[in-house]
Order: sequence, then C-alpha cells, then structure tokens
Amino acid sequence: MFFRSLGILQNCRMITMEEASYRLSEVKLGIDLNYIELQNFKFNELMVAIQSPFLLDEEDDKSVKEKRADILREHIK
Repeated sequence: MFFRSLGILQNCRMITMEEASYRLSEVKLGIDLNYIELQNFKFNELMVAIQSPFLLDEEDDKSVKEKRADILREHIK
C-alpha cells in the first residue's frame, strides 16, 4: 500500500486533489512506520502546494491536475 502510493506520486502525469492527498497520507504513514525512507519529505508543505488556488495561472495552458502532478514528481524522488 505504501509503495504503491509512492510509485503513483513519483510517476503521475495528472492527479486529482483527492487522490493526491490520499496518496501523500499513505506515504507519510509509511515513513512514520519506517517502511519508506525519503529524505526531505515535507508533507504539510506539499499538501498546501497542491491545492488548486496555488496552481492557478492564467498565462499557463497546463491543467491544474497536470501542474499538481508536476509538483509531486519534482518533490518526491
């Protein structure tokens, strides 16, 4: 369960807020239970960064789901 969520977040191209928050929570649980080792995993900062109001940019044609996926892939390696 933890590793599946980690893989989804590392490879997603489009993701909804609901799924992203669910997957981030599973990864956080995996880290807390010492199943997953991630350096610099910032759960709270990522939860704020992937919310729609922070992703809206009228000059960018990318969808909110694509921007959210880009942020997650960039921060979870």
